[in-house]
Amino acid sequence: MEIRIAKFSLHPKDKPVGYAVGFNIVMDRGNSFYRDTVVSLEEAKDKSSDEIVLAAWNKIKEFIVDQALEEVDREPLLGSRWDPPEEDIPEKLADHLVRSEETDEEIKNPSIEDGDSFEKG
Repeated sequence: MEIRIAKFSLHPKDKPVGYAVGFNIVMDRGNSFYRDTVVSLEEAKDKSSDEIVLAAWNKIKEFIVDQALEEVDREPLLGSRWDPPEEDIPEKLADHLVRSEETDEEIKNPSIEDGDSFEKG
């Protein structure tokens, strides 16, 4: 599980009452979720940014842990590669579709044939 700070800003912008702190949580199999909370200005007084983030974590860590436990058993559908049936792809697009059976190296480093270009035209 990887936790990244996704939001850290005064909230609301026009008349702040606290710091909005959000976390993106990415599970080992790629599924992810987001949680946020607000740390009041009073609670944040004289605290560093790291201390404010820790205060936010302490407010919502139980929710994050509960959600992470649910995600462990969930199949990571969103963001996973999916191949539609070949008959559903117009012939004109078939050569441009990257199929799952292609290696990651082929996807990262496609060959450029004569006349192809990555430049916008």
